Parts: sequence; C-alpha cells; structure tokens
Amino acid sequence: LKRLRPKRFVRLVGAEPTVRQDLPAIIRDVKDSGHHPVLMTNGLRLSDRSYVREIKKAGVQVVYLSMNGAFDDDLYEQMDGLRCSDRKARAFENLAAEHVFTSVGMIVVADCNTAGVTPLFEASRHARNVREFHLRSVGAIGRFMDTVPLNLDELLALFCAASGAKAHELNRRVRTLT
Repeated sequence: LKRLRPKRFVRLVGAEPTVRQDLPAIIRDVKDSGHHPVLMTNGLRLSDRSYVREIKKAGVQVVYLSMNGAFDDDLYEQMDGLRCSDRKARAFENLAAEHVFTSVGMIVVADCNTAGVTPLFEASRHARNVREFHLRSVGAIGRFMDTVPLNLDELLALFCAASGAKAHELNRRVRTLT
C-alpha cells in the first residue's frame, strides 16, 4: 500500500470480503496508508447496522453494493439461489442511514431480472448516499448463468426505460467515449 501513489481507490473484493473477521483492520490499513478503501460486497452482512457503523469507523469510504435481484426475492433466487431481498434492502437502508457513499450495481440477465432495474434505479435516485448506478451484463466468469449476455445497446435501453433518459442522447455520449 505504501508503494502506491497517494490517494488511490483500493477495492477490497474477492469472494465476499465481509466474511473476514479482520476486514475492519484491513480497511484501517488502507485508510492509514493514505488511500480510499472501497468495499465491494453482496451486502448481506451490511443488513446489520452496527457492522456498517464498524466499517465506516474503520474508514471505508465507498461501498459497491451488488443488488442483482433489486428488492425481489424471486429475482434473487433466479440469479443467486437465495431469497435475500429483505437483507439487501436493509443493507441499502443502513448505508444511507450511516451516510456511506454507495455504488449500486446490478448484473442484468435477459428474461431473468430485467424487471428489477426500474425499482432499483428509483430507490438509488432517491438515496442521497448513492453516487453511482451500474448495470452490467452477465459474463462467463465465476459462477455464471449460461445465457446470451446483453449488449451495450440493450443495457442502454434498460437504463433509458428506468431513468427516462433519451436513448439517442446516451448513444451519442457513449459513442463519443469509445
């Protein structure tokens, strides 16, 4: 950490980092080394508000919260094999209540969880702590679903439907970036 240039965003990721008992100490080490700790998590442990307070006190600055099923148990069961929407919703609420900058992410699978995009976007739009909203297509990595990934235009269409943005304006901006 000390060899990195100062003020780098250090992502703590890999399987599920919140299962580590020493995660608060790792977050402190990253922060004490002059960097910005970013926790990438499924969020299940963050349903405990005291744990959110603990990692915030340790110095976590941003949490990337995976919400593949939005707020719907049926979608989570299809995506992750779990019925965990209550715990995910509490994690979302706890991060807001503790004023932790949050990046909300959703892996989108056609004919599976696309119905969750709009409710998740709406909740994110109204949460003052949410700074980013990510839609990603499923990929053939890790434990993955055997399905055809959505392309960029399909992801943009989902975002436009959820947000009310105009597809032609987003397409122009995206094409300028690529």
